[in-house]
Amino acid sequence: RLRRTLLGEHHEDTADSCYYIASILFAWRRYREALPCFQTAYDVYLKQRGSLDISVANTLFFIGCIHEIDGNYDEALTCFKSSLLGKKQNLGATNMEYANVIYRLGYVHSQRSEPDLAIYCFRECIAIRELHSTPNKDSQIPIADALVDLGNALAEKEEFNEAYVCYKDALDIYNNHLNREDIAIGDCLRRIGNVHESKNEETTAEGYYERALQIYDCNLILKPNEDEIASLNLDKEYTDLASLLLSLATMRDRLFQLDSAVSLYGRALHLYKTLFGADDLRIATILNNLGNITGRSGSFDKALVLFEESLRIRLLVLGRDHEDIAETLFSMGIVFEKRHEYGAAIKAFSDCVRIRGLIYGEESLEMAEVLISLGSAQGNLHNFAGALRSWDQALYIYQRNELSEDHPLVVTVLDNRAIAERFLAETK
Repeated sequence: RLRRTLLGEHHEDTADSCYYIASILFAWRRYREALPCFQTAYDVYLKQRGSLDISVANTLFFIGCIHEIDGNYDEALTCFKSSLLGKKQNLGATNMEYANVIYRLGYVHSQRSEPDLAIYCFRECIAIRELHSTPNKDSQIPIADALVDLGNALAEKEEFNEAYVCYKDALDIYNNHLNREDIAIGDCLRRIGNVHESKNEETTAEGYYERALQIYDCNLILKPNEDEIASLNLDKEYTDLASLLLSLATMRDRLFQLDSAVSLYGRALHLYKTLFGADDLRIATILNNLGNITGRSGSFDKALVLFEESLRIRLLVLGRDHEDIAETLFSMGIVFEKRHEYGAAIKAFSDCVRIRGLIYGEESLEMAEVLISLGSAQGNLHNFAGALRSWDQALYIYQRNELSEDHPLVVTVLDNRAIAERFLAETK
């Protein structure tokens, strides 16, 4: 304040003071207060020293970090790119500060779903960090962190074998330098589990998920509220835990370990609601899966409540013509049919047919699946002519997809047709 009064707003010493104050606020995680101070310093440095001065590059790095934290990835990208030029000009392309900027640039590219650019940045960062590496923890952990992010970018491109190598290398470093219950190890185990699950190695994946969950539960509150998460600044850790719980719950669901699945879904549901509010798509996924479990157990009323809320969220976020909408409508149609509400079932199945026709085409197996159920509901409502039309369309799709006459799906359609034809003949 004294420098601003004596020297003026645009003096370099005033800018230095703003920069130091902002750095302290940044370290205290008071990012909104830090941003205008960094911006003031940047404006002065840019005018007085030019765009490639190291002070400009340093200030832009912090401004970019704040934009990244706030999810303003376009602004963060612009800041990091400019900072990178200044760091390279003043420090060289093998300097550790240059590596730190390119690491953040890689993360932003990841968040913008630009995996190729992210992979390039992370590989550059790792190469520089390894060039300067020593055996101590402070040198090795940043390499492991970059390896994990590189693995994430590779996994996004479905290059799972390369991603697996990155995660395993990172895990080796973490195990050598961190406590065995450190949450970074849990995160790495979770991601290795994701790779095994993507390769349909469910038993192996489950083992990694279970070990990861033990570590998360050692470090985090079991059912935190919003204030607890915010005060501890653990949004990322709880988001990762919710993802782990959902992955493990879905796996248990597929294995018909339903009590465990319901418990895990419940924990994930609580976290996603606390972190992101009631309209998050992952909440819709959980509700849909819980609806399927509840419907299979015969609790049709409860299942419909879950499906209706899932459908509300999906319509809100995705619009009318998304496959996830069709998925929920199909599940609702099955429950309506089991409740003998055949008119409601026909409506749900018909809407599902419309969406799947748009997405997959009129001759897709996805269409045939719902046409069989539509025909069943029509038959139960004694609309045998309509049922025959639905089943004939499904049979045509199976033939177009070269399913043989003894295929179980074809046999089911032929049996259904025979029954409907008999009932239709009796009504004439």
